[in-house]
Amino acid sequence: MSQSGDLAATPRLLLLLIQSPFDGSSGAAVSMRHMAYLLAKSGWQVHALSTDLTEGDATNVFPHAARISRECDANTENQAILRVQHEGITFELIECGQHSPEHARVNRFDFFDRRYVEILDTFRPDLILTFGATHADLHRRAIARTRGIRVIFALHNLAYLRDSIQEYDELLVPSAIMANRYAAAGYQQVHRLPPPMWDEEIIATEREPVFFTFVNPERAKGAELIAHLAARHPELPFLIVESRARSGHFKTIAKAAGIAIEKLDNIMFSSGAVLPKDIFAATRVLLMPSLVDEAAGRLAAESLANGIPTLVSDAGALPEIVGSIGTVLPFKTRNADIPVIDEATIALWSEQLGLLSQDDYYQVKANFVRSSGKQYTTAYQIDSYAAWFKSCLNSRPAYS
Repeated sequence: MSQSGDLAATPRLLLLLIQSPFDGSSGAAVSMRHMAYLLAKSGWQVHALSTDLTEGDATNVFPHAARISRECDANTENQAILRVQHEGITFELIECGQHSPEHARVNRFDFFDRRYVEILDTFRPDLILTFGATHADLHRRAIARTRGIRVIFALHNLAYLRDSIQEYDELLVPSAIMANRYAAAGYQQVHRLPPPMWDEEIIATEREPVFFTFVNPERAKGAELIAHLAARHPELPFLIVESRARSGHFKTIAKAAGIAIEKLDNIMFSSGAVLPKDIFAATRVLLMPSLVDEAAGRLAAESLANGIPTLVSDAGALPEIVGSIGTVLPFKTRNADIPVIDEATIALWSEQLGLLSQDDYYQVKANFVRSSGKQYTTAYQIDSYAAWFKSCLNSRPAYS
């Protein structure tokens, strides 16, 4: 262990991210932060270093109970650190400014690296939990490993199949489909744990299940199908939650499909700058008709944890994540392995929406999901996460 005395028995983990762990539009960032929470709750000492950068124009979503302060570095002009205290973890977010000039961003990343080395010297972590494929990311991992710090590289998508991941000790993925794909690509030490969940952010304590909810209205996420369903079911209320894609994207996609969204009064748009539990509080059914391979399907797991009937496509890991608890609706037609939104697919989804609009059928389905979705809760996951990370402390020699 890193420290002597009584602290020697307490393992230490550094969460290292180049983006903000409070970026609500990034399932990867949220999962990394929830892993940190699980470990802190199980007795680990956890510290986090990141920037305040988010994907696109997304905003940081800070938990209500977080204590936030801003400190300026005495030795660096105009450089500030946002300190967020939450769930026993100190998160240091180096302020970069989403739209800062390039030269300013370079200076701030230099400061980030200096702060990183300082934390290695003072906090002295046993493990680093991180991701990233840039030369700078690689260099940071190499620095840690030369000090004997083991590096856990957490994968949340299939994009790294195009890269060569180096300087890691263990690869961690959230689904079997990802584990198989990366193992087939020649990567070693690939391990699977389900998407991590932190109840305080995902479980709605009070629910009024009204909406058929769709999050992130991108074409790849199935926005065109949702537009068809909203037009076909004017009696049902749809909630479209913005994320990387906004309401304008959805309207453009619908228009291209011949659907005049402005003539429909059953669609409501919501900002994504809220915690998941705030979305699920008003959700009757979650819709995930993704056209692309979902590496994890974190949103589906969150929905099931809330006891919400969840309809998903057969893309990627979605069938694995929902198992027999959710409902998998496969695309009927594919063109060069790309799903086609045709009448058969629209009818299949439309039928399920009709059934779930009936209170008796809905209640039976919701009761089943509520009793079976506990696998995606903090209490269910904490022991397996703590045990696996503990096993990494003294595992076999590292890979370069």
